[in-house]
Amino acid sequence: MKTILIMLLVCLGLGDGTRADGLFGHVQADTVALTPNLAQTLSGGISALAQNTNATWSWSSWNFGTNSALWTWPVNLACAGQMKTLYYAATLVTPNEAVYAGHVVGYSLTELVGTAMDFTDTNGAPWQGWVSNCVNVSGDFCVAIFSNSAPATIPLPGILPPNFTNYLAGHSLAGIPSIWPHPNEGWMQLMVVSMDVPGNEAGTAPGKDWFPNTFFPASDIASPWAQGTFPWSGDSSSPQFLVYWEQPVVLFAPHTARCPGPVISDPLVWSSLCADGLTNGLNMINVSGYRQFPLNLRPQQRAWSILLQDHYWPWFSSVPLCLCGKPRPAPRTSST
Repeated sequence: MKTILIMLLVCLGLGDGTRADGLFGHVQADTVALTPNLAQTLSGGISALAQNTNATWSWSSWNFGTNSALWTWPVNLACAGQMKTLYYAATLVTPNEAVYAGHVVGYSLTELVGTAMDFTDTNGAPWQGWVSNCVNVSGDFCVAIFSNSAPATIPLPGILPPNFTNYLAGHSLAGIPSIWPHPNEGWMQLMVVSMDVPGNEAGTAPGKDWFPNTFFPASDIASPWAQGTFPWSGDSSSPQFLVYWEQPVVLFAPHTARCPGPVISDPLVWSSLCADGLTNGLNMINVSGYRQFPLNLRPQQRAWSILLQDHYWPWFSSVPLCLCGKPRPAPRTSST
């Protein structure tokens, strides 16, 4: 089978019979199409949930760890809560830290101190995190630090490492579906990231200090949850989630309607989190088992890369003999 695959790649003009140098750089030809695909993992979970047409998207309280009527169930979004006094959303990322959009309090680092943020755990019990300090990490990205710690019954969301775009074709989240609780509507909307400029993830664009993750209703997806409306005033700070297997992965939130919002995995935000000593307890997703994509692929090379990855990986993953010697990875997370 390995020989057949190599011959196929040679016939396609993708290498010299031993390596696919022309297409993938220094990547072994017999592993190129077989390495697990992060984009498919991130898309597959939400796509399957989106077909749950017997569910609902309506919600009236931030009890996403117990609301089994939602189409997103059993993905546990108990980490999503809100500020008790201002009613804007906040997202728990460690037992004593929540992220929020700084502009909702005019970038004040004192207005929330002494107030609470409300969450509901997996058992339906309310929990309040009392804010003792706030940190402006980068741009609109702020962290509230609690004087008390959340119970283990509020599962923490996963967080992609700052180099995660290396594991996506085109180094972009564009086209990946996401979950967004829309506060103004009380809907759990299916959204698709649609403006995501390769390179900006690394903070290379002048004046950019957050990830350009504008996202829109997924009208091209056949699901009743893929409709809805755009964000507007009052929706700021509400979290946007990917799904890694059945675990929510927080990106962060819209900044203003149809505009970029800060994302926790953006390298610039991440470096600031590290400098501020705020990474302890974050639930990091381990993506090291996934295939990486070179940055210097020519357009036609990237097209072949996506073709092999997106169209042939499902077939190869069903072959009893794993040619590359690496089974599909199980969900793995680690804390840092």
